[in-house]
Order: sequence, then structure tokens, then C-alpha cells
Amino acid sequence: MAQTKKRKQIHSTTKYIMEDDSWSIGYKMAVCVLAVLLGTVNHVHVSSLFENDRHFSHLSNMEREMTFRTEMGLYYSYFKTLVKADSLNEGVFKLYRNNMTEYPDTINTLKRFNLYPELVVGALYRGLDSMGMLSQTCWTVNRGEGLDPVSSCEGLQDPPHFYLAVVWLCAGLTLSVLFVIGVYVSDSILGGLMTAVCFLYNHGECTRVMWTP
Repeated sequence: MAQTKKRKQIHSTTKYIMEDDSWSIGYKMAVCVLAVLLGTVNHVHVSSLFENDRHFSHLSNMEREMTFRTEMGLYYSYFKTLVKADSLNEGVFKLYRNNMTEYPDTINTLKRFNLYPELVVGALYRGLDSMGMLSQTCWTVNRGEGLDPVSSCEGLQDPPHFYLAVVWLCAGLTLSVLFVIGVYVSDSILGGLMTAVCFLYNHGECTRVMWTP
């Protein structure tokens, strides 16, 4: 009698653990789906604000680079140095022994300006491009009488577009990570959603990536 009762107790305990494990998997999947969804929302939001402010897709390649003002233009120039160099090693050496930023002094811009993110993005661009995974579409825009036509390209093979694509991806990951941290700290999805809502409500104070990527 006691043995039968013990077996029933073990069986019920095992069943409870299995149900709890299946609930945990579903909970984790819900967190992952919501994190991806919120990251996508922020990605689209900041990229749309930038496009509406600059009309970036309608500019020529030179005009696009001119929209990178202040420090974002400085950091983009280092990315461009890496992707336009004959090799990645040559591009890294130009950053390591830079005599243009603080001419006539030669400085290590990799260390001075913490250019390791640009180094990673530049290496990623060169790697994907060498494997033929990047493409672009270019056309000539006639600007009217007395003005020379300009070239305009779209696609990830175009350095400004690739650079911004990585920036928007990081912006999306920001909200995704904040949501996951909120879920972890509060031990509830509601806590993560409240974190995301607070971030979006105070978006202008939390980030300026949509104006200076």
C-alpha cells in the first residue's frame, strides 16, 4: 500500500516537472519572438526617421557622404578607408599610422578613437563582398541644364548603405536587449514590455542615432 502510494507520488512529481519544462520552453520562445519584434520596430522607426529627414535614398553618392556630419562623418571616413584600401591589412595600417587627422603628427587612430567597431564592420564588408554576397543597383541622374549628371547607387555593396544597415541593426538590438533585461530583472514579460514602452516613449532622450548614425 505504501509502495503504491509512493509510486503515485513519484509519477505526479515527474508529470509536474515535464509540464513545467514545456511551459518554460514556451515562455522562452515568447520572449525571443517579442524581442525580435520590438527590435524590428525600432530598426524600422529610426531608419525611417533618418530617410524622411535626409531623403537619403534620393541623393547622389557624394551627397550621401556629405550628410554624415560632425563625428559620424569622422567615423564613416575611417570605415571608408578600410573598404577602399587595396587590402584589409593596408587599411588597418592606414588607421594605425594616420597622418591626416592630426597633421603633421602621426597617430594611432585605432586606439585614439576606439575604431574597433569600424574595423569589424569594414572587415565584414570586405569579406561579404569578396564572396559575392553584396550587390547594388546604380543609375545616372540628370540634374538639369548646366549641371553635370551624378551617379546614385542603392544596395549593400554601396558603402554608405552598408554602414547605415549595420547602424540600424545595432539600434534594433538595443531595444531587444533592453526588453530581455527587463524580463530577466522583473521575472515577467510585462516588465520587459514596460521597459520597451518607456524606451520608446522617451526615444528622443534615449538615443540620437536617427539623426547622427
